Amino acid sequence: MDILSYLTTLIKTHKEVGIPGLGTIYKKKSPGRYDINTHSFLPPSYTLSFTSDLKEQSLLSELISKKKNISIDASIYFVEQFSQNILDELSGHQESDFGDLGTFSTASGSLTFIPKQDSNLGFDFYGLPQLKTEPDTDKVKIL
Repeated sequence: MDILSYLTTLIKTHKEVGIPGLGTIYKKKSPGRYDINTHSFLPPSYTLSFTSDLKEQSLLSELISKKKNISIDASIYFVEQFSQNILDELSGHQESDFGDLGTFSTASGSLTFIPKQDSNLGFDFYGLPQLKTEPDTDKVKIL
């Protein structure tokens, strides 16, 4: 069962999704800003973040139950097995690929999540692009 695809679907439309046995993946908003290094206006965006606290625990199992036409108890079992597989992989390799979302790691001694920077998970703000500006070098004010 491809639980990562269900998780990816949910994180596109929900602010946070809990994974019993691991924690909660949530979207963190970054405001629009001006990047002085690239002379660009960057639109608001979301980045993925992780906490080991389980803030929500039913969305994933409910979606799996609905899509696979199985009981909630069976879907909870599959999610728990998925979490245990991730933890087993982390204990052996200190890193576990989490598909389009990112990577889990225990290299620092605690469970951390490193989101993929180049993934497009539907976090665009009305399709606003990055706007480049050209520095005006002809007009220099001396105070």
